[in-house]
Amino acid sequence: MAYEVSILTVFVLSWVAWQFVIRNRRPQKKNITDSGHHDASGGRSKERRFPEKDRAETYLETPKDLQSTATQIMLLSQEQYTKALRMYRDLVRQGEDHKIREEAFYFALVQASIRVGNADVVCEVLGKARKHKVKLSLQFFQSVLKLLASKQLFKECLLVNDIFGTELPAERTICSCLTLAASECGSAEAGIKAVERLRATGEVITGRDYQNILRSYAKAGNGASAQQLLELIIDSKIPFEAVITNIVLATWITANRTQQARALLRKAEQSEGVIPLDVVSYNTVLKGYAREHKLKDCFSLINCMKAQDIKSDEVTYSTLLDACVAANDFDHATSVIDHFINSGCVMNTVLYTTFMKGFVRMQMLDKAMELYNQMRTACQSGVADDGVEPPKPDIILYSVLIKANCDQRLLENALHLVQDMLHDGLEPDDIIVNRLLDGCRHLSNSELADKIFADFVDSGHIKPTPPTIATMVKIYGKCNRVDDAAHLVRSMHDRFSLLPSVVVYTCLMSCCTRNRRLDLAFEAFKNMIKAKVEPDQLTYTTLLKGCCQEKDWQRVAELANVAAARPWSLVFPTEELYAALKEMSRHAGTEDHAEAVRQLLRIRGAPPGNWGNRRS
Repeated sequence: MAYEVSILTVFVLSWVAWQFVIRNRRPQKKNITDSGHHDASGGRSKERRFPEKDRAETYLETPKDLQSTATQIMLLSQEQYTKALRMYRDLVRQGEDHKIREEAFYFALVQASIRVGNADVVCEVLGKARKHKVKLSLQFFQSVLKLLASKQLFKECLLVNDIFGTELPAERTICSCLTLAASECGSAEAGIKAVERLRATGEVITGRDYQNILRSYAKAGNGASAQQLLELIIDSKIPFEAVITNIVLATWITANRTQQARALLRKAEQSEGVIPLDVVSYNTVLKGYAREHKLKDCFSLINCMKAQDIKSDEVTYSTLLDACVAANDFDHATSVIDHFINSGCVMNTVLYTTFMKGFVRMQMLDKAMELYNQMRTACQSGVADDGVEPPKPDIILYSVLIKANCDQRLLENALHLVQDMLHDGLEPDDIIVNRLLDGCRHLSNSELADKIFADFVDSGHIKPTPPTIATMVKIYGKCNRVDDAAHLVRSMHDRFSLLPSVVVYTCLMSCCTRNRRLDLAFEAFKNMIKAKVEPDQLTYTTLLKGCCQEKDWQRVAELANVAAARPWSLVFPTEELYAALKEMSRHAGTEDHAEAVRQLLRIRGAPPGNWGNRRS
């Protein structure tokens, strides 16, 4: 802001000084020849003599009575924009604005309007400047367009072009702003015209001048237009780099037109360098084939790449490995890894992660852990002689390996990985802790789960989520620790500011029914209803199975009554009650409870065919 004010102050002072000089200068006498040419020494000059009317317009200056107002508007525009705008519009209404001829005045208003985001005023002021034929410099247009582009007022950039038309200078900075604005507004034709105007001036044009336009086609997935523009560049013999080819290829891939991208790639291969290619070109098409699971085409493309003497890079191998793993082609995946190792490419974190994920998906956890240990050894060796940082495991890699070890019930390995994480200064997140707890659940190891929960959750290192609590409840259920599970759910709000969800409540009910504690299960159900957490289908299924297991038919009727009292838009356990009625029909003394359930089913409009037979 201070910088803008200082620039504006310089403008104002320079303008005032210039006005002073103009008003006090003495016009030089010149000899005017009869032929209409003049020369200070009496000779002839090639300079054209301006008619009196033209000369008056050329030296027209702001009247003295307006100079003070114009200066005040310029200064106010920086701090009191609304007041400055009101004063300017007063001049417009009075028809006096056309007498202000200095571009500094118009720039001050435009700059302030851009700063406050008043785009309509920008176009209004510029339109007045053109209407009044104010002489505007190249620097004026450059500054205005750069300011508009920096504020992402791309539509207004194009409006400047519309306002001034051919009067807008054809210059590289202006052209760059217009092509950027055209690409952002999806008006590629306007960008192309700007480049062609610049080219007509004799400026050297390269493919880079069309880059923004091509990116707009890529963003829209308009491969046909992108390729048409590329053909224009080629036909016009405009030099361009491989990045232009790659944008067109990426446009086809974005539009899921991999075959068209491959056709362009083939044409480039046969162009003898007219259409430049690099490794990114092949990687782009390779990703398209990988996404379509066309593994054969992927390897065919690699052979063409070798024929062009273009070496594969880390992205090539990573993409190819992902394609092999996705296709469950583990033989080819192993071959890709072997080729990469022999290629001499440097392993980085992304590649290590990709390869290890591939090994995990191929059920080769031992290979993944072997590669992990290799990575840690490289990491511990420190910075190489050439200053390159060694690859270092990140939290994504740790998460993948911890989950894989937990799935294989290798909890000790998973805990070692957590220790390595902490040593590297990385904090496990709730997802990693949940996976460790899930491993404890598989092994029914509640003591280890308690330790993990205490070390990471109770200590405050991570904030638990409902899945964290639900997993702990499942562990307690498997280990016959029902009271601990109930206590955890009851205290989770006070301890962790978490409210039990329907999943947490249902897990607790399952824990209780599993351990034949139907009383605690129904206590949890009542707390759930009281907390206005709506039961789902699994909630009713869990409780009704528990009731049938304990032959507690009264609670079946109570549960049916609660469900029937819920709004009709919510879940009603029709099928589960059918199953309960069928079980009740096998036992004597259940008629009253069964009839109560049937009555509720009738009210809910359930068909009677599956109600079970009434015992005689």
